[in-house]
Amino acid sequence: MTIHYELDDEHIVRITIDRPEARNSADMDHFKWLRESWERFEADPDAWVAIITGVGDAFFTGADLKTYVPAITALGKRIQDEGITEIDGYRLDDGTRAVLRGAKLWKPVIAAVNGWAAGAGL
Repeated sequence: MTIHYELDDEHIVRITIDRPEARNSADMDHFKWLRESWERFEADPDAWVAIITGVGDAFFTGADLKTYVPAITALGKRIQDEGITEIDGYRLDDGTRAVLRGAKLWKPVIAAVNGWAAGAGL
């Protein structure tokens, strides 16, 4: 997994986007893992604050369009055809929830922006 989630003894969670070969852009897996990281942070009473950062020369550059668009299109078709909301843990809202769009998260989040932050890169 290349979204790292680490909780330290000071109740601080460090979420690290670790996909430098693609300037920390997200494909389906990375959006899912990032969404799951935020859900884990929100649900954990021992996690008081989160710091999100990236590795390499980019913080986050949004969707990896060459892989994400075909994958989300196929997922949407399957979800619609099968009348379900999730397939193998993947949901249509992974991308928006991963970047906290519309989130009602009441814990502090610090973005340690270490480089490029482009597109929907938070």
